[in-house]
Amino acid sequence: MFTSGKPIYQLFVDFTNQVKGKRNSCLKKGGGDFCKMQPDETEHENIFLKEKPCKILIEVNNPQTDNYPSEIAKATGCTYSHTVRLIQRMEKMDLITSEKEGRRKMLELTDKGRKIAKSLSETIEGLR
Repeated sequence: MFTSGKPIYQLFVDFTNQVKGKRNSCLKKGGGDFCKMQPDETEHENIFLKEKPCKILIEVNNPQTDNYPSEIAKATGCTYSHTVRLIQRMEKMDLITSEKEGRRKMLELTDKGRKIAKSLSETIEGLR
């Protein structure tokens, strides 16, 4: 159990159902640009049931890590290009925001991203 009183799986299911609801209501209204921007129904399951995306989200939440893609890639053991693709998917899911600082792209978690990163960290700690 976490601070919300729900297990991580239930938080994930609630979040996925919320996204599905938005997607379905959008399709009933005839589509449009909003629908095209919504993640695929299974995208959340596909991304967070894998090791590397979880590590990336946790690393971006780590205050001791420089939050730019090349450092996140090194810290998580991912290639730079794979890290960038995952970060772009997370930006579309409204979990991460990015801002250019000179030549670097600095990353920051949204409130939703921080919540998920915290839950993932707690789950991993609970498994140790």
